[in-house]
Amino acid sequence: SFRPCTMLALATSGRPPPTRSSPPARASVPSSCAPPDPPLPRRLARLAAALRAPREPRERLLRLARLGERLPPPSTALVAADGTRVSSCTSMVDVLARPSGSGSLRLDGAADSRLARGLVALLVQGLRGERAETLLALDPAQVARAAGLVGALSPSRVNGLGAMIRLMQRQLEAGVAAEAAADATPAGVA
Repeated sequence: SFRPCTMLALATSGRPPPTRSSPPARASVPSSCAPPDPPLPRRLARLAAALRAPREPRERLLRLARLGERLPPPSTALVAADGTRVSSCTSMVDVLARPSGSGSLRLDGAADSRLARGLVALLVQGLRGERAETLLALDPAQVARAAGLVGALSPSRVNGLGAMIRLMQRQLEAGVAAEAAADATPAGVA
């Protein structure tokens, strides 16, 4: 995603403008210019772009709620698992991230409000089938910016999105560690 930088620091550096005969002075990039975010996974980027498309925040929220309507019902694994409740959300939200045998993500989620369901759907649908490393490297702030949610949602909802991602990352790390421990255990030893 593009973050505009101000060139005011470059324009007011105190040096005279270069002439045709003098080589241009090397300008330093102002510290306010952060490097660009790494690209989001293709499906997540497409969903985020669809949410960001409307100019009006209200229309973005309506799109987010509609996205939540497409969230499948909670799986048996989600209902049976412990540690799925996202504690920092204003709504009741449960998410579950597990590695599959092939290394791709298996994601489930449920929420009791329309907007929270939309946030869960954004993650579940946007990350479905991706490699585990993709979720582990995902930056919650980047997702919120890419989807245009920072100005449209309340700060507590944006923080809730971050809490969902961080919980999914912890679950996935625990699942990967459990699989590694199981692989390291010799056959026949319990």
